[in-house]
Amino acid sequence: MHAGEQEAFALQHVPAGGIPTIWSQGETLRHLDDTVASWRSWCELHQSYRGPGDELVHHSGRVLQALTFQPTGAIVAAPTTSLPEEVGGVRNWDYRYAWVRDASLTLDALWVAACPDEAEAFFRWMAQAAARASGYCHDLQIMFGIRGERDLSERELPHLPGWRGSRPVRVGNTAWQQRQLDVYGELLSAA
Repeated sequence: MHAGEQEAFALQHVPAGGIPTIWSQGETLRHLDDTVASWRSWCELHQSYRGPGDELVHHSGRVLQALTFQPTGAIVAAPTTSLPEEVGGVRNWDYRYAWVRDASLTLDALWVAACPDEAEAFFRWMAQAAARASGYCHDLQIMFGIRGERDLSERELPHLPGWRGSRPVRVGNTAWQQRQLDVYGELLSAA
């Protein structure tokens, strides 16, 4: 490539056995333009907060929107897995889940950032996930997958080197099995 030239590419997730869609340069650029236009439209509709720290509030709203799994309204704690607490360390957890403890704080932030639709969708999703997961003699689970999954069993991926050699790389999070009674209060606070 030379100065002033551009090349577009797109990544996509294709389920096993699926056939990927191959986009031309023009189609890829149109999709990118659509994405930019969608974000600008979302900001115009949802970023009406005016007050102390308004730029920070607007930025926080955009981050929460980016962490949202649109089909369900679930909001993940982080979009990554296995980033170490310290380089080379083994405390590398998968946080790509929606945590009940985070729900009340997330909902407060969405309301302040003028995102009532997102707040309603997230609470509805969280309440449904919690209702499906609870029952007689069962504790409320502390976290759920973005589609409401309850079994978030952890496994290591030894073939991956991890960020800056930090191993293990993990998918799943065994914390889902922890008993934490404060989540009942957090869910009530979210309501």
